[in-house]
Amino acid sequence: MGSAKENIADDDYRYFCGDWVKTVVPLDDDHGEFLKVGTRGQIHELPGQNDGMYSIAVGYKVYDVLSIEITPLILPQDYAWKDALILLIQGHEDGLQALKKSLDLEGSYTDVPGRAFFVAMRLMDADQEKDALHILQTIAKSSPYALRELWTYYDERGINTMARKVAGDAVRDGILATPMQRPGIFFNELQNQDIWKREEFSWVPEFEKLTPIVQEFITTLENAIWEEVGGDHRDSGQRDKDVLRAGAWTEYVFFGQGKVTNGPIAEAIQSIIPDAVEMARLGLGEIILSRMCPGTIVAPHCAPSNTRLTAHLGIRIPKKSSEDDTTCAICINGRWHSWEEGKVLIFDDSYEHEVRNQTLEERVVLLVRFWHPQIPRGHRSVFAKKTKDIAEEIHQARNIPPVRPKVRARISGQIPCGYCGDKEPAHLTCHPKIPTRFLATGRCGHVQD
Repeated sequence: MGSAKENIADDDYRYFCGDWVKTVVPLDDDHGEFLKVGTRGQIHELPGQNDGMYSIAVGYKVYDVLSIEITPLILPQDYAWKDALILLIQGHEDGLQALKKSLDLEGSYTDVPGRAFFVAMRLMDADQEKDALHILQTIAKSSPYALRELWTYYDERGINTMARKVAGDAVRDGILATPMQRPGIFFNELQNQDIWKREEFSWVPEFEKLTPIVQEFITTLENAIWEEVGGDHRDSGQRDKDVLRAGAWTEYVFFGQGKVTNGPIAEAIQSIIPDAVEMARLGLGEIILSRMCPGTIVAPHCAPSNTRLTAHLGIRIPKKSSEDDTTCAICINGRWHSWEEGKVLIFDDSYEHEVRNQTLEERVVLLVRFWHPQIPRGHRSVFAKKTKDIAEEIHQARNIPPVRPKVRARISGQIPCGYCGDKEPAHLTCHPKIPTRFLATGRCGHVQD
């Protein structure tokens, strides 16, 4: 076995952790055990991590080697994957099926969960849901992305029993805390509580005093001013309309990303809950009047993250026929709750919740999203960045095949060209000699490996 050290810069490595290689010379370890020529192994450590030498894992043992003592191990499925990916990138009509066939050559999807997830997403986009679900279900134990995609898929189609079942697997893996709380982005360190007491928030009494002012204000609003929930009148909340099952659900925006309404009510809200206004301007929440017309049903769903809580101030609430009347109510974590005019209901909307108004009157609440109380002011930008980064990571896993982090970042436009600074996202190309390695080639012609 070679003993000379190699002085290689990080960006010049020929191999990377996880790459499959085979030996080109017989090797022995310190105990006299030999590896014959052609022995397969995976790169375990890079020279920068291992005192100047690569290490390869063969079974349960690790061997130190020089780069000249190993060569890339290129399997038939690697060639098939490369060829299929090129067809897909070129927009060839057979690209997707070729990609799936190359995946089938692997023998087990769980051996290549990154590839399998990427293929599943392409199949889902092509409305080949049966094949996509089969792949996602197969790799769920080895891919948090697959678990998240599965419970989201079932939730969006109203198959909440299956969504809870998949979320139960995520709880087992430490990804979620409970099957009933399944946001797309979940922070385990935050307190998990579905209903919060009004008394825990000092701003609630002043906020509730706005009730008569807002009640008077909505009498002046014409129907044309109310916007459909999920419309393009603001930059966030576009998917909210997906959970509307019946009726009409509209809103009037005071604060939301891309939309601000000036006036005395907006000024009062800014004065009473400035933190909520900050969250809305960051695109992480909104402050709106939410109106549900008679016969409206909103299906069970969960918020995108657990970094926020939601307050509903009852503005116009249909009268209840009895204490047990739930014809106009909200079900949070499996329990029904009713609103009261002039009172605030505070809950964590990352828990499964559904809403219905099956009365003959409209229901209006002043809805406010605000920071989870365990995220103090000094840490909010950190959580906002974490949320953005996780969302970008999920987006990349869905839309970019498994490649090195720098290549992925260059393709997604997160980093500029390291040679000329061009900020335009690069496109994916194939390494001329190693089919399993892909490159990011910018419009400038420079390549990121």
